[in-house]
Amino acid sequence: MLPGMNKSTPYAALVGASFVWCLLILAPPFVGLIERHDGFISSFLYRFFSPICHQFDSHSLHLFGMKLAVCARCFGIYAGFFAGTLMAPFLAEKLPARAVTLWIVAGLPMLIDVLLDLTGIHDSTLGSRLFTGSFFGIIAGLVLTPLLLEAISQFLNRSSILQGTTDESKT
Repeated sequence: MLPGMNKSTPYAALVGASFVWCLLILAPPFVGLIERHDGFISSFLYRFFSPICHQFDSHSLHLFGMKLAVCARCFGIYAGFFAGTLMAPFLAEKLPARAVTLWIVAGLPMLIDVLLDLTGIHDSTLGSRLFTGSFFGIIAGLVLTPLLLEAISQFLNRSSILQGTTDESKT
């Protein structure tokens, strides 16, 4: 397990934030079951996610007859990122050191799926969008989790130095 990835560190906050983000994406269909006519909360959630996703109905997964807050590919990326953060403590040390190579491997299936769809050679499906997004998201979670934890650690150390609360000042 990588150092700094236990329940008493920012790792738990990263996993928690990723989980809540995924829950918000899943929320509109569940909220829609409760809401009557106005759909205020589900409408708000769709508007909240609209700047980051096209939300095309035909490209989205549906529950209870309502689409999720983002398309299938975006949902795959976010759910994959959550899964990658969960796997990172166990797999991050085993990944190749070259992050650029990992990003290419992660993005290539998604790029191929989009290009084949745009050229008319092959139509993207909900399954291909979800799979390629999930693959990218998992690798993103594996690559970014240690980097984000390091950045948070450095930020917290700088904050404690500015406030005069370093370990050295306690002795």
